[in-house]
Amino acid sequence: TNMVLNSFINNWSLEWGVYPNLGITKPEPDGEMSAIVKDETFTKTMLSYINKSPNIIGACCGSSPRHIRIIKDLLKKNIHNIN
Repeated sequence: TNMVLNSFINNWSLEWGVYPNLGITKPEPDGEMSAIVKDETFTKTMLSYINKSPNIIGACCGSSPRHIRIIKDLLKKNIHNIN
């Protein structure tokens, strides 16, 4: 993923964003994710994305308010003008 993302960034001049799917497996028939990445993995991955300066950042399938708080905390530590 990082190799593709780096290639994309090097060849794209417009805004871009990341909002990864946290699921390890396919969703259940009801749409729920039975297995998602650990918070430590999510945090490490999101920090690597933040360091690439996306214009939009979030989380998709399998995420919860906890994951958004992780993103917010990472942004506050790494970008000084986030409230």
